[in-house]
Parts: sequence; structure tokens; C-alpha cells
Amino acid sequence: MDAVPDRRRRRPGLWLNPAALGRFQHRAGLPLFAGLVADLRRLAAVPVEQTESDASAADGGRPQLVQVLEAAAIECLLAGGDGGRAERAAGLLDAHLDRPPGSCLGKAAAAQAAAIAYDACTGLWAEEERHRLAGRIAGLVESFDRLSKDNPDNPFNNWWGVTHASAGLAALAILPEEPAMAPRVERAIERVRTYLLNYGDRGNYYEGIGYGLYAFSHWAPFVLACRHCLGRDPADTAVGLDRLPALVYATTVPCAKEVGCGDGAGPGERGRRIFWNDDGGGFPGAGVAALLFGLAPRRQLAALRRQYDQLCGPEGDGTCFRAERNPLWTLLFYPAETPPAAPGDPDPEKEGLPLTVVDQRTGLVLFRNRYRDADDSVFAAYAKACHGGGHNHEDAGSIRLMALGRSWATGGGQAKPEPEYQCVLLRNTAQRPAGAPPGHTRLGQLSYFAPAPDGSPGGAASLRLAQLYGARMVDRHLAVCFDPCPGVAVLLAGVEVLWDEAPVRWDWSLCFERELSFEAGKDGRGFLLTAPEAGAAVTFVAPEKLELQCREGPASERTFSNGRYVVYPGARYITASLTAARTEILWVMTVQRGAPPGIEVTGAGPEQEVRVAGRIITLDRGRWFDGPLRILPA
Repeated sequence: MDAVPDRRRRRPGLWLNPAALGRFQHRAGLPLFAGLVADLRRLAAVPVEQTESDASAADGGRPQLVQVLEAAAIECLLAGGDGGRAERAAGLLDAHLDRPPGSCLGKAAAAQAAAIAYDACTGLWAEEERHRLAGRIAGLVESFDRLSKDNPDNPFNNWWGVTHASAGLAALAILPEEPAMAPRVERAIERVRTYLLNYGDRGNYYEGIGYGLYAFSHWAPFVLACRHCLGRDPADTAVGLDRLPALVYATTVPCAKEVGCGDGAGPGERGRRIFWNDDGGGFPGAGVAALLFGLAPRRQLAALRRQYDQLCGPEGDGTCFRAERNPLWTLLFYPAETPPAAPGDPDPEKEGLPLTVVDQRTGLVLFRNRYRDADDSVFAAYAKACHGGGHNHEDAGSIRLMALGRSWATGGGQAKPEPEYQCVLLRNTAQRPAGAPPGHTRLGQLSYFAPAPDGSPGGAASLRLAQLYGARMVDRHLAVCFDPCPGVAVLLAGVEVLWDEAPVRWDWSLCFERELSFEAGKDGRGFLLTAPEAGAAVTFVAPEKLELQCREGPASERTFSNGRYVVYPGARYITASLTAARTEILWVMTVQRGAPPGIEVTGAGPEQEVRVAGRIITLDRGRWFDGPLRILPA
């Protein structure tokens, strides 16, 4: 199929057309965007010699050349036919292409910026200049033909999505002047379509949502450009991608970013996210988050805008007004004409964000109590039902919990893949058994899901992990209830069903935020985690005797593709251990302000019940299936 039916396509054309340009300029003139446009003009005027190379981290206060180039290109879109601005943009594009990054990931960012600049300005350049710059960009696109560590021949790695999408975008931008790029556009469409099959049916990504969003920041502009100027959709066979925006917000709470687990955050930035692997616990940032609007269903825009404003707008860290944060996506896709939804908005044309997410393909179950403020609660369990490759921590069967502005169950973060940091069960003291062949990922299964019996937020899930452990039975039954009584934000319960052929050592592990204080219970059957404003209490109802320890792992380090080197402090985690061939661990966790609620245990064995916070915890022991765990009103 011909990639561009009309080779005389007018510019701009990737995401706008000449008819839509006037509306774009009008939007940019709204008072809402005044601060962003002013910052754009400031950034566009920065001289080339005062910029950092595109491969640098640019942490010293000097902007990257790629940021100045994009700002100058957007200024051309806003100013129309100002030849002086177009000439400056051409000079910046030349300087940008004169400094090609060494890595293919850096080249992908360079290719995206080149595409943005060329598409925005080429209608203002003379034909000779247009063809000259198109030829230079074609050389950058052709450099992706060479495979490398960060340009792998591996469709299961997020780098595949990054490099092929941005190379395709640059090829598409220059295609009217460089028709020889048509096969590369076709190849990019084919490869991006293949890569997008890695996302789950509710948008979850098995390398971690953060890595999925990194790739998204490259493939989404390409997908949206193909839809707009080709009438083709590289995402047409990937179910669930339109649910990715809602998933990002479902996993994010609008409080301060977590320290020590992610890739770092600027002062005051907001948005803490539950995460798996080492993708970090932060919100992606204003520009990438604005790009999510371009993918989302229209009926969700009002709800998504409310969360975006709370995180990136005046109610949040204000980064949506900073020109360094992919401002084109904010100006193109932010739904300025759609008022933000109020919580519980009854308008049937507006769809709220989900309080429950079940991604069957990846084995993710998430429950949330509301979308309101920093005290929102989010609990999730992850079976890790599939994993194609790339970043991989030993987190199959793990849990995560955020509530009252803290992470009470989290992952180890960067360069800490070991299972003891992942809130999982362990066998043989911090070793996962050989439940999978060497070099293969150990996977679990989501075996049961049930919403809360009374229709309130929360519910139950079961994870089947026997294959992962090479044991006869390893099941995790989990149930969560939000706001069960005044002062208690979360009631979480779990039953670990363990059955092996001979007695072995089992460790129940919980990794928690470093800033929390640990205190073992006086009776040896539980512990407290405390912050100045809140606390969590964990009680082991059965068995009666567990060996409890609080530990701290070593610091870790990582060198990023741009050369940035970071040392991360060790993760803190708790283990509760016992040795048995067949046993069950029944535990209860509450998160509250003030003193934890009391626990009352009645009965034994199949008749056992636990009463706490005005609720009853019981395990439904049906004939065919031990589970699920239930939390019922008392």
C-alpha cells in the first residue's frame, strides 16, 4: 500500500492540517496556556551555544538543544509565516543533526524532534532548503538500520517500540520530499503494530508501566500521525491500548513522588505510582501525560483532565506550564474545551475512571477506593502471567499498597530484582526455586477474582503460583476493603496456602517505604510500620509461631543510556519465616490514623473467622476450590 496517497501533502500534516492550524493557534491563545506560551518563547530564544548536547542529562540548568529546537518549531506554528523564525528553526535543526547522539535511544529522541521541527516549518522554507534538510533527516533514519544493544532485533523489548516508532515518524515527516522512505514507513507501521501486542487487555505492560510509558512517548506520536495523515492505525490489532490512560491514573496517587525507588524526581513534583520491575514510582510528567489524552476515549476526557490538573496543573506541580516538558503534546491534546469532571459526576456522557482493573493477560488485579487527593488508597496483586523479555524482576505473585500518602507494600526499585524486595513468598531463604528452566521467566496465574460482596470499592483475588515454585500447591488468596470504619483507610487480608512434598523453609516478605519506622509486636505475631501521620499494623493470625526479621538490602547502582550514574539506597523489607511441608499463613493488615483496631479470632480450621474494623474475614472453603478470601460486613 502506498504510504502517502498524496505526495504533495501540505504542511503541517503529521497531527494538524492547514485547516486545523487556525484552531491550534486559537487554543494556544487561551489564558490557560499563557504561561506555557511565554515559556516557549523564552526557550526558543536560547542561543545554540548555551544548550547542552542531546545525549547529556542537562542537569546543570542549561536546556537541551532538542528542547530549544522543539520550542522554536512550535513558535513557527503559532506565528505563521514569519521567515525569520523559520530560518532560525532551520539553523537549530542543522545544529541538532550535527550532534547525533551515540545511542540509538538518543537517536530516537533526536528523530522525533527532527520530525516535529520539519513538519512544523517545512511549509515556510524554500524548496531547496526543504530538500536539503529532508536529506539530512533521511540519513538519521537510515542509521537505525544497524542493530545494536539499544536497537535490538527483539519485538518484546520496549526499545524496539522506541526506535522503530521514531524512525518511522521521521521517515513519514519527510516522505513527500524523500519518496524512497516509503518502505521504511511501511516497515515501521508493521513493527510498531507487532510491538503493541505486548500490552495487556487493560493496557498493562509486562516490563512495568513506566517502561511502557517510555515506549508510549515514542509510539503514540507515530500512531496518531498515521491515523491523521494516512488514515491507517498501527494500533488496530492491540486490544486495551485505549485503556492505558485510565490505568496510568488508576495506579497513581497525587502526592509527593517516592524517594529512592525511581529514576529521581524534581523538587515538588507530584504523582506517586505503584510499580513493578524497576520502572520507578513516579508520574510520567506533563508532556507525556498530555499525550495520553490523544489516545483516550472522548467519554473519559473530563475525568482524565481532573486527575491531570491535580498532578501537573495549578493544583499540582505546575509542570504543564514548562516548555521543557514536551509542550507540543500539551497544546495539541490537552482537552481545554472539556471541563474537568467532579467526583461522582452523574452525566452519562462522561465516564469515570475505574476503581477496579483486571488485566487478564498480564495477571494484574487493582482495587482503588476513590480519585480525590493524596490520601487515596490503591491495592494491587500481580500474578505476572506473561513476560516476553526486557526488564524483569522476581515479582510474580507480589502485592503493592499505597494509602494515606505512603507506600506500605512496594518493590525494591532500581537494580534490586531479588525476590525478597518484591512482597512475595520465598522458599529456601530468599531463593526462588527452579520452577522454570534457566533463562526463562517464572510466571504465575490469576486464578480468581471477585468484587466486594456489598458493591463497595475493593474485592478479592487469588494467585496460583505452584508452577512458579515447583511445589504441589502455592496459592495466595487476598481481599481488600477500603474505609471499613472511621479512622481505618484499608483492611487487607491474605491466606498463603503452601504444600510441598517435604518440609521446607518459607519466608513471607514485605518491602516498604524507607521513611517508615518498624516495630515488632510484643507478642511476636506481628509488627507496626509508622509515619508521623499514619501507621500500618500486620497481624499473623496463623500459624502461632513465625520468625520475624526486619532487614535492609545493600545499595545498588545504575548507569543510564545517557551516561547518568545513580546510586540507590538499600531497600527495607520484613520476612516472617517458618518451616513446614503443608501449612497456611493467615495475616491481616490495617492502615489507619491513630491506634490500630483490635482483632478478634473465633473458631478454628475451616470454621475460623477474624473480626476487625467492623468486618468479618473468612475463607470460602468450597469442595472444588479453597477460596476466595472474603471480607464481609459484621
